[in-house]
Amino acid sequence: MGGSGPCAAVKRLRALGTQIAGVTGGASEITAALGEDADRASGAADSGTYDCGVAQYRGGDFDAALATMNEFTEKNPHARNRARAEKIAIAAEIAETVPAAGKRLPTLDPGGSISVTIKNDSPDDITVLYTGPVTGSLTVRACSGCSAYPLSSTLLSGFRPCGDSGKDYPQRTISLPAGTTYFLHKPRGGSSSAPASDTAKLRSGYVYTECAYTRQGFGTTG
Repeated sequence: MGGSGPCAAVKRLRALGTQIAGVTGGASEITAALGEDADRASGAADSGTYDCGVAQYRGGDFDAALATMNEFTEKNPHARNRARAEKIAIAAEIAETVPAAGKRLPTLDPGGSISVTIKNDSPDDITVLYTGPVTGSLTVRACSGCSAYPLSSTLLSGFRPCGDSGKDYPQRTISLPAGTTYFLHKPRGGSSSAPASDTAKLRSGYVYTECAYTRQGFGTTG
C-alpha cells in the first residue's frame, strides 16, 4: 500500500478478505484463524484507503480523491491521518471546480494573520471551502430579507453585492496567511444553486472581504 499502486493494493486486500471469509475451515480453531485473517485484510484495506486517496489527488483525479477520503474518514474515525484526510477532501472538492487548487497536497498548518471576512448576501445558508497555504471550511447562515439577483444586474459594471449599508449581512471572519487562496461557495440544504469559486491573492497589510450571493438564471452562488 505504500508503493506505487496503493489503490490496486487496497482493492486486492478487500478481495482477499472476502475470499478468506468464504472459506470453510472445518475445525473451530481453523475457522477462528481464518476469521482473524479476513478481518486483518479488511482492516488493512480500510487504513490503506488514505494512501489511495493521496495517490488519486496527486494524479489529478479529484472526484475519486474526494470519494476515497470521505470513505476513509467515515470508516476510520480514530485514524492518525484522519484530520489530514479531511483537509485533502476539502481541497479535492474545490479542485473539481478550480483544478489549480489541487496543485499542492494540503497540510495541517494553522491560519495566518490576514483577516478575511465572508459575508452572505444570499437567501441560502452557505458552506465556504478554502485551500492554499491553509485549508478549511465554515458555514455562514442565510441572509434574512436577501434574495437572488437578476442575471442582468450582476453583469453591470457597478454591481456590488453585500453593498446595502442598511442590511445586517451574516458573516464569519477567518485569518489566513499571505499567498493564493482558492474559495468555493456552495449553498446548503435543498437549494438547486450551483457552487461558485473565487481566487484571492492575499497580501499582508490588507483586510479582505468575500461576498456570497445567488444569481438568478444559472442558479449560481457567487
